Amino acid sequence: MNLTRQFIAVALILYAYSFVIDKKFIKYAITVGLASLFHQTVLLMLPLYFLLRIKLRPVYYLILAIISGVIALFQSQIINTLVVAFYPQYYNETFVGDRIISSYYIILGVFLLALVIYLLKTKKMKLSNIADRVYINLVFIISLAHIFFVWIPLSNRIFLYLDIALILIIPRMLSLVGKKYIHNI
Repeated sequence: MNLTRQFIAVALILYAYSFVIDKKFIKYAITVGLASLFHQTVLLMLPLYFLLRIKLRPVYYLILAIISGVIALFQSQIINTLVVAFYPQYYNETFVGDRIISSYYIILGVFLLALVIYLLKTKKMKLSNIADRVYINLVFIISLAHIFFVWIPLSNRIFLYLDIALILIIPRMLSLVGKKYIHNI
């Protein structure tokens, strides 16, 4: 029953992403509030509205991508250290399944980060376009969340609200790459 309630909240968050692009905070907040009637963890998505709208210079995205990549390389050591420090009772059972799943998202995130940098460099995506900026920021937030917070027990509940956005992001980015490149893959 709990999982069913959370997936209803996830579906509502997917719908709420359109309000971020349309600059309608009240509707976004109401949708998040409605989703919180099904699962309270969704309330953590309220600040996401503002994070998604931040406009950074492209060099900052590149710096974030490099730092994330370096941290991802040492993720196991970092996770073990954090689990021992904060959750020693879980050390022998350290959510191996969650870490493996999150590793797939890190790989996907690295691919998407590279794609974002390519699309920004070729000017196919523009930070001045609110939809592009929201998608770019979502890619970074999803990647950073999986890299930095996978060690927290039950973080996968929060990741669901972010990961569902990939349904919107991947088709948008692939449409910008061009059909001839996709056919060659």
